[in-house]
Order: sequence, then structure tokens, then C-alpha cells
Amino acid sequence: MKIVLFYLFALAAVVCGVLTITRRNPINSAISLLGTFVSLAALYILLNAQFIAIIQITIYAGAILVLILFTIMLLRIREIGKGPFDITSGAQRVAALVLSFIMFLLLIYALLHSAGVIGKVGDELAEVPELGPTQALAKKLFSTYIYPFEVASVLLLVGVIGAYILTRRPQASAQAEQAAEEASGQGD
Repeated sequence: MKIVLFYLFALAAVVCGVLTITRRNPINSAISLLGTFVSLAALYILLNAQFIAIIQITIYAGAILVLILFTIMLLRIREIGKGPFDITSGAQRVAALVLSFIMFLLLIYALLHSAGVIGKVGDELAEVPELGPTQALAKKLFSTYIYPFEVASVLLLVGVIGAYILTRRPQASAQAEQAAEEASGQGD
């Protein structure tokens, strides 16, 4: 039964992932992304990683997805293909396809050459760590991986600031400066 659920949630994650990148409406893409996050959380639960499943739901499905939706609403994107940052020329499309194909080849290469990384397979028992899975994750996250953790938080901050700057109205700042000049002129 567990293997059937695993394949069911894996298929759901893949289907929702494909829907995320193929939908023209960004809100539909975000909802598909939510389906991917929930499917991944279910896979984590099946793998007895309940803490990571809860983090997946709270951080990704909660915070990150809300950030994405706020960005979509702030940029007022109605449909992909009509915004100011969309690919318009044929050269851009060709470059995007070539780069996508190169990334796909790198992924295949990494998958084919990672067989020895998994470890030894056999009847031997695995060593039980002194710490539980949650404590081991926390220890690794805040010792070995503290710099990537901090870089990720800075990248999120840069994304929020970038969304604000992109949605800021230049007329509003000019009107505010004019109002400030008028207010300072009245005080004299």
C-alpha cells in the first residue's frame, strides 16, 4: 500500500510541476505549485520525515507561495506572454531552448554519475545516529549549512525589495516631491 501511495504522490508532484510551468495564467500556475508542494509533503510523510513535511507545508506552501502570489498581484500580471519581461524575439526563444536543453543534459549526467553516491546496498544494518532526524537536521542546518541558509534568506529579501521597486509608481514619487516643496514653501 505504501508503494502505491508513493507512486501516486510522485505522479501528482510531477503532473502539478508540469502544470506549473505550462499554465498561462500565473494564478493557476501558483495553485499548481501548491499541489506540487503538498504532494512533496506527502512523500516526506511516507518516508518518515514528518518534520520536513511540516516545514514543506508551512514554509513553502505557506510563506513562499504567499510571497509569489503577492508578487503576481503587485506586478499586475494578468497572463503570461503579455507582461513587460516576456520573451518577444525569436533569438530569445532559441537561447531559452538551448539553455534548457543544456540544463537537461547536465541533469541526466548528474543522475547517471550519482549511482555510487547512494551507498552500499545489502543486508547490513544501518548505523543509528545518536541524534534524532530533527536534531540532526537542525545541527547540520545551523552549523555546516549556515552560510547557504543565510544566503537563501538574503535572496528572499532581495526578491521582496525587487518586487517593490518594480511595482513602485514613478509618478507618485514626483507628486510626493512636489507636495513636499509646496509644504516647505508655505512654512516660510
